[in-house]
Amino acid sequence: MFTMTSRRYARSVMMFVNKERRKVILGGIILSSVLMTLRSVSLKDQTAETLSLPGLRSFMQQGERIGIPFLIQPKLKCNQESERSTVITVLSKTSNLPQREAIRQTWGCSKMQKKYNFSVFFVIGTVTDASSLKNEVFLYGDIIQVDIPESYYNLVEKTIAAFKWVTELCFEPRFFFKMDDDVYFDLEFLKVIQNTYLSDDVIHGKCVYGVPPYRYLDAEGDKFKVSLDQYPFNTYPPYCGGPGYFMTSHTANKMYLMMKTARSFKFEDVYVGMVVHGLTPDDVHYLWDSRHMEYNDRHA
Repeated sequence: MFTMTSRRYARSVMMFVNKERRKVILGGIILSSVLMTLRSVSLKDQTAETLSLPGLRSFMQQGERIGIPFLIQPKLKCNQESERSTVITVLSKTSNLPQREAIRQTWGCSKMQKKYNFSVFFVIGTVTDASSLKNEVFLYGDIIQVDIPESYYNLVEKTIAAFKWVTELCFEPRFFFKMDDDVYFDLEFLKVIQNTYLSDDVIHGKCVYGVPPYRYLDAEGDKFKVSLDQYPFNTYPPYCGGPGYFMTSHTANKMYLMMKTARSFKFEDVYVGMVVHGLTPDDVHYLWDSRHMEYNDRHA
């Protein structure tokens, strides 16, 4: 079970909502991609269930997940690199070599990793022709390949694999970041995180709540459309956007244990919110306000 800082909000991971004109606590991750925007006119679905904690818990339950094996792992484990306090896993497609190279040559280069006390690893899937990957693995040794085909809908499985790897094979660092390969990371923000107390059972990022599933008459074949069979509720639980979010490694461990028995979903950021379900919008507002004031008081 997750322990909250307030007795009122037990058994859940906290997520902070970034209200309009407010900054996310402790700064923010500079994102180069944004969450999908919803169309202005939706199809009102009279048959969808009202989102409730018991209903979501029941919907998410499944048997023990069969673990997907790693085909390639980094040459050096986290504790062999150095006692770095932060591990960053970047979800990337096998074909996205330019994006990985851009990270390796800028904020994720070895010099910056040493200076700011972090490590970067790229999580990829499988493709038919992976001949070019061999040279990349040999040169950098920062690839984590999961035995699953590259696909938009397999991002959930790659995310679960990232949590599994951090939990079982890279548990020495104190902090865990997950991000996409089209994100620019502000290293000064990382310095703030590393020098500030960060509670367990908290997810930080660009978070939203009350977002309805994408159900439109003219969206047949649209990869973002969600049927009632795929998700029966009228809104999603609060979740942090896929481009980037962070937490302590202790929290990542707890989340992975929950993922092992939670059914999958087509959107990885929403899926993470489903796994850590339990907060109402009022809870989120309360947590944001209390933590925001607490942070401002400490740094006044």
